[in-house]
Amino acid sequence: MKVQKTLLKRMLLCLSSLLCLVFLSGCSKEYITKERFMELTNDAYGIESSETYSNDYIKKEEVIRILEDYSQSVIESSDLSTYLTEKQATDLIDQSVVNYLNDKCEDIEQVELKDTIDLTDHYTWIDKDTVEIIDLDLQLDDVVMIEGIGYRVSGINGKMVTITQANLEDLVEEIEIDKEIEVDLDEIELEEGVSIASSSYPMKSSNPNITLEVNFTKGNIEISSDFGKLLGLDSTIKVGKETEIIHTQEFDKLSIIPDPKIFSKAVLENKSDEVELSYNKYSKGYKITGEITLSNISIHPKIKIEKGSIEQLSLSVSYECDSKLKYKGTISQDLKLGSIHVPIGSAGVEVEVGIYLNISANGEVEITLKHASTTKVDYQNGILKKVNAQSTDLIANGAIKLLGGPEFDFLLKVAGIRITNLELLTQAELKCDAKLSIHKSEDDCSNIDQVYLKYGVNGYAPIITLKFGSQKSLAKSLGITFEGKILNDKNTHCFPIYNNEILIYEYIVEKEEKDLSNGCLNISDYYLNLSINESYTLEITSLPSGYFPGNLVYEYNENMISLHDLTITALSPGISTLTISTSDHLYEVTCTIVVPVLESEEFTGL
Repeated sequence: MKVQKTLLKRMLLCLSSLLCLVFLSGCSKEYITKERFMELTNDAYGIESSETYSNDYIKKEEVIRILEDYSQSVIESSDLSTYLTEKQATDLIDQSVVNYLNDKCEDIEQVELKDTIDLTDHYTWIDKDTVEIIDLDLQLDDVVMIEGIGYRVSGINGKMVTITQANLEDLVEEIEIDKEIEVDLDEIELEEGVSIASSSYPMKSSNPNITLEVNFTKGNIEISSDFGKLLGLDSTIKVGKETEIIHTQEFDKLSIIPDPKIFSKAVLENKSDEVELSYNKYSKGYKITGEITLSNISIHPKIKIEKGSIEQLSLSVSYECDSKLKYKGTISQDLKLGSIHVPIGSAGVEVEVGIYLNISANGEVEITLKHASTTKVDYQNGILKKVNAQSTDLIANGAIKLLGGPEFDFLLKVAGIRITNLELLTQAELKCDAKLSIHKSEDDCSNIDQVYLKYGVNGYAPIITLKFGSQKSLAKSLGITFEGKILNDKNTHCFPIYNNEILIYEYIVEKEEKDLSNGCLNISDYYLNLSINESYTLEITSLPSGYFPGNLVYEYNENMISLHDLTITALSPGISTLTISTSDHLYEVTCTIVVPVLESEEFTGL
């Protein structure tokens, strides 16, 4: 009995331990691994890394250490247990990013540069490595400044001087800057076609909000020839008993063109020809009008360079921009709105801000894009971080191939030395889907073909593109550069614009007057949409009195369809016509077979 009790206790203990292991195993599946945590963290900070990490569960203490190192801030986590779920880890990552973007300014400005020779007004470029010197004597190994870039003199032949890129230690003794300033929009220098519509001062701010009125035009806006044919602008409206009604008033407002192989007069006239048409509504010219409101533009450079080494190179910018614009025509370029020179402190630190409208479009649309953004790019210890926080609203009315939005280029200079630039482009994209349907019908007097276009437009915003160190600068010479999109698809929001269906064409063929007292020849379908190798069986729904199925004659293209006992099989893509008539040709009907019919066509802008 005693042995049995001992065995029972051991069995219960084993069972209890097994249940605990199962429970803990089930719970631990929710915990985040170091590999997954580092993937999420590097994604949040825009860090490109090929380093591999352990697939073991990561402890809270290590999570906090990594995030505090990334954000240079304190992370609150007192209510969390030893291991974290993915949601808990994500919340901590988000907290660290917010802290990182709201980095406090220490108001430091210390600049000590080495002696250089400014060649402004004393040089002419001969080639990329040679300048001609005017009214100035130079020696070998002199360090000179040309357009904010440092060079070392490596060869002299009379007035011809060979130069090479200067090293960092040739230019800088020490730089430490941590300053933040709001951009005074009153100082904006506007380009042609841009004027100030209004300005206002928000409460507790010495800098205004400014609204720019935009009016850019180029040449005469012309509809492309293929688009004109599509609209029937050169077609014959009436030919004998055939009448074509072209609904251009509604369709002219759109720039969605369906597949040319399907959408053409050839389809409507039951021919198998393929007519190539352009997707672009306009061939040249554009007009852009509207308003762009800028506000709360601030810049926070943070630089630390000593003993010829960059310890930190950081530039953070924030802005709000509301644009309400009308586009019409075809354009693909950057339109400069204006520029602002922003001095920061008294040690020769300055930022040149270029403001642009980036646009690639063909068609016409009214679009309202409201966007607020904070972006920070930070280089430390060989790692380049790229973080963006934003909010966006998009409203659009129209259909267009469009990708565009406001663009800012911030160029940071210290005592004339071009340190780096940050180019930030916030775009909205309009994508259009189009679907064709052809409806055939008849009445006692005519056969009627109708083509409907179903279309939908969605807007996507923001699409953030960032360039760091893209201009000639110290950062670029040292390879501290980045160019690309900094937001993934999950951060881009879809704004449904509209869905609609319009009648584009009607093609009406009047019937010849016949004696219908004997009845008429009819079939079950006059239009078929078949995939390759798909079959469909027609039915003869009525025959004139005195005629039988054996009296019927069938005409069709044997390369495109096959016919057996009224079963049609599609053989190849294209448009085919099956003509069924009585042997005396007094009665006749046709069925149009399209293989394939356009499913959808997506336009993606650039």
